[in-house]
Amino acid sequence: MVQLESVEVKTGEEDETVAFEARCKLYRFDPDASEWKERGVGNVRLLKHKDTAKTRLLMRADKTLKVRANHVVVPGTELSPHAGSEKAWVYRTMDFADEVLTPEMFCLRFGSEERAGEFKAAFETAMEGNAAAAAAAAAAREGGASPSGKGGEDGGDGAAAGAEAGGAAEAAVAAAGEAAAAKAEAADAADALADGVAAAEVGGA
Repeated sequence: MVQLESVEVKTGEEDETVAFEARCKLYRFDPDASEWKERGVGNVRLLKHKDTAKTRLLMRADKTLKVRANHVVVPGTELSPHAGSEKAWVYRTMDFADEVLTPEMFCLRFGSEERAGEFKAAFETAMEGNAAAAAAAAAAREGGASPSGKGGEDGGDGAAAGAEAGGAAEAAVAAAGEAAAAKAEAADAADALADGVAAAEVGGA
């Protein structure tokens, strides 16, 4: 009999804590077809990193556990009720579920208005926390320079490298926010069309 060694599987969530979790159905708006398309059913979670204090949204599909949504909770993101329903929230973001940063318009539909309200509150708290984390990281970078200007002394090189990496991450988040804003302006017409064409589709889910 062949004995197989156990292999530890990394999910990328080991250094994160769950700030919120709820079951929902996820839709994405297809601008080419001008309609909402179901992306998956499963638990949506807000995960806060233990070191950076930044929160991201992650949703995996039931059974397959395939990632259907994965993005930073960008400060300033607007959650809008879909077709007047308080059980479904529509928002735009830069998503990384397919490992390519892509502008998306998502709709999350929950089983009750109460659960949807809890998600909205947790999402807004995450936006505030991410804004504070970004400000703290920026302040740390500004205050991390050596008074002598010699970054290589007393671990200065390591601090500088960490600051540079943090700066790149902050720039990516900022770029995502700007791209999402641009997407929002370009998709105003699509919004009206999406609400009209697909209200019945999402509402009957």
